[in-house]
Amino acid sequence: MIQLKVAEYHNRPFVEFLSAAGLSEKLQNFVLYAIALVNTDQSQAANQISTAEGVTAVKAYLSGIGRYGACASLVPIYGTGEIPQAFCRLCAVYGGVYMLRHGAELVMDESAQRCAGLRTTEGQMLTCQQLVCSSKYVSSYVQKSSYCYARCVCVVDGGIDPDNTGIVFAVIPPHASQNPATCFVLQLDNGVAAAPADQCTYRCIMYIF
Repeated sequence: MIQLKVAEYHNRPFVEFLSAAGLSEKLQNFVLYAIALVNTDQSQAANQISTAEGVTAVKAYLSGIGRYGACASLVPIYGTGEIPQAFCRLCAVYGGVYMLRHGAELVMDESAQRCAGLRTTEGQMLTCQQLVCSSKYVSSYVQKSSYCYARCVCVVDGGIDPDNTGIVFAVIPPHASQNPATCFVLQLDNGVAAAPADQCTYRCIMYIF
């Protein structure tokens, strides 16, 4: 049995740690893409995550197994559109304040090159130390990236695997397709009220990202 100290590989590539642990290439791919959910091709040196990042991702996955069921993840009823609503409710519980029907513009502290806050269309100034927003609001302050994400949501007749209905999560590693990145597919059906029920045809909704 091979015993390794994670600390010795802390800043080294995670694939190097997995290889030293004696994992086959197939098992390494399983850990990287299906458990750690890495979305970049780890065979390319420029994309490789560190062992510290990989171990943290694996621990996050393992800590979710058995908490609410056999799977390590939770799926919202009525589809993933419920996730923003869940976040809003959780934010409100912890004191978040919502301003509806208000436009806003970014206010920058040019001398410090940082965000000073927002000014609403009503003229109210809201100061902050950190701001989370779409890049379109700060396009002149951020460097454009050539990396892009492709997403697709579709309702289909028949699932990924005819023998497995219900919730299915499939992972396609980068080198298994023509994509430069990992492809994730989440299949939901009428069991979680995400797709219409039909007595004659099995229909499901697929999120491809």
